Amino acid sequence: TTLSRHPHVLEDNPILRAFHHNNICIGVDHGPARITANVLWPIMVFAYSMYLFMAYCEMQLFGMSERVKRWQITIICCGALLSFCFGLCFGIEPKMEEPRSVYIHTWGFALGLAGFCLLRLSEIIAIFNQNARPFRPSLQSRLVLLTVWLVLTGGGVVVLIKSLLFEDLAANLQTPPHVSGAAVDIFGSMKSVGSWAWAIVLIIFPLADFWL
Repeated sequence: TTLSRHPHVLEDNPILRAFHHNNICIGVDHGPARITANVLWPIMVFAYSMYLFMAYCEMQLFGMSERVKRWQITIICCGALLSFCFGLCFGIEPKMEEPRSVYIHTWGFALGLAGFCLLRLSEIIAIFNQNARPFRPSLQSRLVLLTVWLVLTGGGVVVLIKSLLFEDLAANLQTPPHVSGAAVDIFGSMKSVGSWAWAIVLIIFPLADFWL
């Protein structure tokens, strides 16, 4: 929707200026797509809350080690709190004239992903604490899938936090793309290709997990 109705966004936007390449966020940060995301956020929070409740119930019913269960509760609570920060991505629109909005928006994204990582970690722990060994083939496949997803997402979180802490995003926002040499095209640089591939993989993995 964003690319079809507002193609000019690709040529200059806060994400492009701050990070020097376009990524999937530009499709949600502007126009009708952002409005849709805000409308859907309460629905996502409801579904997400049901997931957290079911994870807690399964842990209490099938968990074999009380000590591991206590650690898992801590991880789930921390993951839930952090992942709800993801709503800042939809609530705070990044603007070039307001560097703080870009920082808050990006911190929300990074902390939200960190929360998702913790919840995936709790699922990995649940596999070991709620199932007898040897694991059945489908459970082994799910364990591999969760581990790969955790590593990929965790790597993205590290890159984002590194940019937030050690790069001057406010200064980047003042420099037009044609001056900074930013890759305007969606696939105009290796960083851009990598970020899009990373995002697509992270979206596909949960769907694959659902069918296992």
